[in-house]
Amino acid sequence: MPNVNPAEAGLAVFNALGAAAAETELLACCACPVFARDVAARRPYRDPAELAATADAVVRGLAWPDVRLALAAHPRIGERGANAGRTPGRESSWSMNEQSSVEGAGRAVLAELAGITRLRLAKLLEALEMIA
Repeated sequence: MPNVNPAEAGLAVFNALGAAAAETELLACCACPVFARDVAARRPYRDPAELAATADAVVRGLAWPDVRLALAAHPRIGERGANAGRTPGRESSWSMNEQSSVEGAGRAVLAELAGITRLRLAKLLEALEMIA
């Protein structure tokens, strides 16, 4: 069996997708149609690093309403799968994995983490609005 790098094999599949299918895949990473359209339009990518650099550049260039759209789709701390009501499928699964480290935490800890996250997000949004 040949020695195949899974990331590069997946990238080859991504590069071969039609525009709509590529955009659908990208929306699972960042729920902003502008992001999905722009990153998909710049295919093919030589390697995962080029894709990551392009995605980073596109995210940094998003207009403020697009940033809000992407953030609104991301589950909040403590939201779980179908109960979140925001991110069905793969993104929900990714979020659950991200949040699994606090799964055994009590309500007080979750509430404190959510408060810290809201405060940090508010500061980030404030900074971004000053730039925009």
